[in-house]
Amino acid sequence: MATTENKENKRKEARFCPYCGMSSFELSGEEEKSVYCEYCGIDVEVQELIP
Repeated sequence: MATTENKENKRKEARFCPYCGMSSFELSGEEEKSVYCEYCGIDVEVQELIP
């Protein structure tokens, strides 16, 4: 039996803002280099987010 994989099956991972710890971001691997934290009011580099 063959299995197919689509975008919905991709594993998402939640990460948190390193400055406030309040905002969480669901990452799927196709994000930009930064995300906007609504609590801090700043753009945070994706690589700085806490797993």
